[in-house]
Amino acid sequence: MPDFPDVVRAPVGARAADLKRLFQSDRDLLRTRLLVSGAILFRGFGVASPEDLALLQSEMGEPMRYIGGDSPRTKLESGAKHEVYTSTEAPASVRLPLHNELSYLETQPRFLWFACSKAAPRGGETTLADGRKIVAAMDPAIRERFERDGVRYRVGFRGPGGPLAALDRVVKVNKSWMDAFETTDRSVVEAECRQRSASFEWSPGGDLTIETKRPATRRHPVTGELVWFNQAHLFRMNARYLGHTRYALARAFFKTIGVVPHDACFGDGSPIGDDVIDRVFDVLDAYTVPVRWQPGDVVLVDNVLAMHGREPFRGERKILVAMNA
Repeated sequence: MPDFPDVVRAPVGARAADLKRLFQSDRDLLRTRLLVSGAILFRGFGVASPEDLALLQSEMGEPMRYIGGDSPRTKLESGAKHEVYTSTEAPASVRLPLHNELSYLETQPRFLWFACSKAAPRGGETTLADGRKIVAAMDPAIRERFERDGVRYRVGFRGPGGPLAALDRVVKVNKSWMDAFETTDRSVVEAECRQRSASFEWSPGGDLTIETKRPATRRHPVTGELVWFNQAHLFRMNARYLGHTRYALARAFFKTIGVVPHDACFGDGSPIGDDVIDRVFDVLDAYTVPVRWQPGDVVLVDNVLAMHGREPFRGERKILVAMNA
């Protein structure tokens, strides 16, 4: 099997423009390497600013906005050929499980760019896993159930004002629908939901809940390989993800507030048991590969072949993200 992730090292003194030229001269070779490995780490090219990452994004096709995404993040650069955001701004103490970006919506990015502007002094690795290995290692009974019924996701976005808006200024716990859809116009939000085959419901207080039903595995559009492609284990609130204390506090808090940021069940509406969640996590953990960031690193991910996550960290960390359709 190939190294995972694949690694391309820059010559001494290389800059972001040199990586762009490498894509222009060896695009077919790099795309082939990405199909084989699922992710490539480009080290030593000094890609550390939003402008640097914007320079590269067009090399993998059309840029994609993060519309309908629930992860808190800030847009840094926007243009005809680029859309650059911060990586998730979820609390640093939380480990983010492996997932495929936007797998709970009908439209997902094909490629993800991560660029390290500042590495955390402790922790903060971006984690990766090969989805082909995950689906092959999954318990056959669990895999069959997920493949038969799929996953039903519910995402809750807060409206303007209220206690969650105040809390958001301190810690990112629940994203507003205005941030998620980059608009304050409800009709635009509803059109975006319809385009993504998501049902939606507005609460009297102005909160938004969307619901989708998605397959749990999929075939790669080029290679035809089967991969694990869902984030049910992340959306269904559970102690394996949050830890027992944080899980208990989160359940009590969101029950009081009346907004549930995430939920997932099988596609037929039946619950996903804790035993199933634990066995899914066992497989994910067994195939997790951490990438210890160095400033200027870039990781290019095939969002179908590879899953990604984030380890907890201390200190300042700044990872940039761009997506291609």
